[in-house]
Amino acid sequence: MGLDIDIMTHDNEDMVSFRSHEILLDRLNAVVEDTERPELGVSELKSLVEEFEDEMIEAGMSLPELDIGNPQTQEDIVAGLPEYFCDDAPKDWAAALPHYRLLFSRLIPIARQEVYLKLIVTA
Repeated sequence: MGLDIDIMTHDNEDMVSFRSHEILLDRLNAVVEDTERPELGVSELKSLVEEFEDEMIEAGMSLPELDIGNPQTQEDIVAGLPEYFCDDAPKDWAAALPHYRLLFSRLIPIARQEVYLKLIVTA
């Protein structure tokens, strides 16, 4: 049994779900602890994206321009990611960083519209 991470709108619309992404959960918990609420606003999401970018640079990766588009649905958010990326923890954290960077960048416009996104963690 894995740990589930759900990021939802305040109207409980599921935006993205992860299964067993424990390192990501640690990062999300650090952001939530700093804000003292289980919510991700624009500033928290931007901070996460910046962390991913810093780690990518440290790993010698480039930061290609992102195609964020105008995400409105869960399908829009995960478009272009490897199939089943969210379904199981990545075997290589560094290799997953570009995918997290894209995914969380796409959540920013949604958080801007929604004011915040809820973070739900279940075992």
